[in-house]
Amino acid sequence: FVLLQDLSDIRQVPDHQECFLSKDDNSLLVVEILSREDQVSDSSCAAFFFKDLAEHNGIQSPDDIQFQDARLPAMTMDSSNSITNDALIANAAAGDKNAVSVCAGIGFQNKIAMGRDFDPEGHSRRHLQEMKDVRVDLCVLRLKEQGTDMLVTLTTPVPSSVHPNESIGTMPQTVSPILNQVVSTLKIRDWGLFG
Repeated sequence: FVLLQDLSDIRQVPDHQECFLSKDDNSLLVVEILSREDQVSDSSCAAFFFKDLAEHNGIQSPDDIQFQDARLPAMTMDSSNSITNDALIANAAAGDKNAVSVCAGIGFQNKIAMGRDFDPEGHSRRHLQEMKDVRVDLCVLRLKEQGTDMLVTLTTPVPSSVHPNESIGTMPQTVSPILNQVVSTLKIRDWGLFG
């Protein structure tokens, strides 16, 4: 059981995100509603968003990232708007407008600056930030009819005793239990959010 604090209680969070911080291990859980990346296939979208996140984290060298797909069953929204493990193909074939495809992945990003980039006055704090290696578990819920990709990420600092280059080969093929629980219990209460 992990206690997560709503990050908007501490600092401003963009309107398209919900962010939660674990005080136990400084893990950060982020749920983002994004415009659908139509040019990206379902089979490569987890890698696409992982690379995009790495670029936003300031990573420039391909040597500083490692990624592998993690398999999750295709899912759909049921009548109560909960994610279920129903067969996506059957629902899509039936014309279900709320069909969702799910893509997931696990990876490492090395040398990520931890903490705020700027102080309250707007001065850079980059030189004061601690650099850490992080594990990123991510899941993309692709809502084609709504023109939306919903990105759910769990970023966890890697203990200094674990070297990411050695860990990728022994990583599980499924995302963390925390991310799995978040995704499997997700409910969309207002489809109007998607226009």
